[in-house]
Amino acid sequence: MHKDTYHKVHYLSYKAHRIVKSAIFSSIFACSIAFSLCPNGYADSYYDQGVALYNKAQYKNAAMYFSQSLRNAPSASALYYASLCCQHLGNQNAARNGFSTIIQCFPKSLEAQYARKVIGNANSDMNRTTMTSTSASIRNVPAVSRWGSTADLDSLPNSCQVPFIRDRQSILVEVKVNGKPINMVFDTGAYGVGFSVQHFQQLGIPLPRGQANSMSGGVGSTELIKGWDILADVQLGSIYRRNFPVHVAEKFSDEPLLGQSFLRDFNFEIDNRNNVIRFTKKSSSHSEVPQSTSGVKFSSSGSGVPFEREGNHIIMTAEINGRKYPVYFDTGASNTVFTMQQIKELGITIPDDAREGRSRGVGGTTRSWAFTIPLLRIGPITQKDFEISVVEESRMTHPLLGQTFFGNWRYTIDNEHKLILFSQQQ
Repeated sequence: MHKDTYHKVHYLSYKAHRIVKSAIFSSIFACSIAFSLCPNGYADSYYDQGVALYNKAQYKNAAMYFSQSLRNAPSASALYYASLCCQHLGNQNAARNGFSTIIQCFPKSLEAQYARKVIGNANSDMNRTTMTSTSASIRNVPAVSRWGSTADLDSLPNSCQVPFIRDRQSILVEVKVNGKPINMVFDTGAYGVGFSVQHFQQLGIPLPRGQANSMSGGVGSTELIKGWDILADVQLGSIYRRNFPVHVAEKFSDEPLLGQSFLRDFNFEIDNRNNVIRFTKKSSSHSEVPQSTSGVKFSSSGSGVPFEREGNHIIMTAEINGRKYPVYFDTGASNTVFTMQQIKELGITIPDDAREGRSRGVGGTTRSWAFTIPLLRIGPITQKDFEISVVEESRMTHPLLGQTFFGNWRYTIDNEHKLILFSQQQ
């Protein structure tokens, strides 16, 4: 990294962290107010926890997580959410400073577009009143995910069906990006929609200009990869999302990823026998339990296996050798992957006869070991003497539960009720 670029990034991290820190302390002591990309690790764990807390209106705790995320890797999205936390805490000065920093340091980001509107609204409020304070009310502030928005929800089809093909256990679907087709991994473990510079070159799409405005990472490295958050038209079957936030990384070694920012507004069924995915848009009302297109009906009493969300990630509880442990449900992972720290917490050791190799992911390739464990169970699926992989380098917060575990099952992901219904293939 050029030393000037290094100093700018370092300064941004310091400035953003101080803004959030200032907001937290002024809110606690002056106001006494109690203050949702991966997967494959696209969003660091602090950011994910911050989004989850923000969505629960726990703004003080959320701000602390966003502050730590900014210290690890400056990003427009973390600073935007931190500024929203300041606004909810009543610290309008800190919120304004945060939005101004986004405009200054991430001028071409989606968050900067929102920040300009927010500051414009606040200035208009000041001009219409006799207020002289810089703490004009910041109102109508949209919350954004790190990669994605649901602003186009009304324009989405109520249902559609999309074919897929298999490649190395991955589910590949044809997606059009700015009207140009490319195969992408259907990836519930990815935070958003992700490409590399090489993918854009392959498609003949102009590359992002200016300095990188965000970072990503995943299996294959503990380092973050610089990239750009931009807008593009993304179409899967009849699902057409215009001006949709996507991430373009300087590099990663696999196919592009169609992740949760695009998928989470739908319930969908993966039919491995017929190689199709059936989508149904989430209803505006939760009063009725949705009907899958195959005639399988969910029960609100819990016939499906429940999951939780960390940001955009789907988190399930697995039983691993008799112990409960959280895992990412990841349709983009070909096998089931753990880090060294995770197997240590589970009391698992790598046997001497483990098969050594290389695992490939968003962050590149890393040394890995494959061996069997006695038991892994989720809901109706029980795998005995099940092969897992342990990777040497990764930023994964939780293990990846991949296709080797559930790929032979038919399953429906009900994002509306946070359930996954598994059924055996006919």
